[in-house]
Amino acid sequence: MRRITSGRLIQAASSRYKPIRLVMDLWLPGMDASSKLIEALKGKANNGDILVVSEKALSVSKGLVVDEASIKPSILSMVITLLLMRIVWGYLLGPLCRLKPYTLEWLRAYPLREGSRHKQLAAKLGG
Repeated sequence: MRRITSGRLIQAASSRYKPIRLVMDLWLPGMDASSKLIEALKGKANNGDILVVSEKALSVSKGLVVDEASIKPSILSMVITLLLMRIVWGYLLGPLCRLKPYTLEWLRAYPLREGSRHKQLAAKLGG
């Protein structure tokens, strides 16, 4: 059985779909994303084309952003970050999933303060 890699997946998708890159201004909270996309796609897209937009970009345009620097992480979120990111992903799941050495190094040195702030916010907002 042939292993599916991201390269093979991209190659298969590229034979059927033609990705285009849009150069746009920075998306800011409150901007009209639909109008900006319509303007950027003029002459580049046709009816029936599929448009993929990142969730992050849409969240920013809708003002759904939080400055994580203002979040005070709990000890539990720090422990979860250390165990989950550095140990579980860095040493167990990462190698099992055949992540690249660079990615494994990054996971093993995952920033605890910033990561635990993010986990704290995710737990607060997502439950």
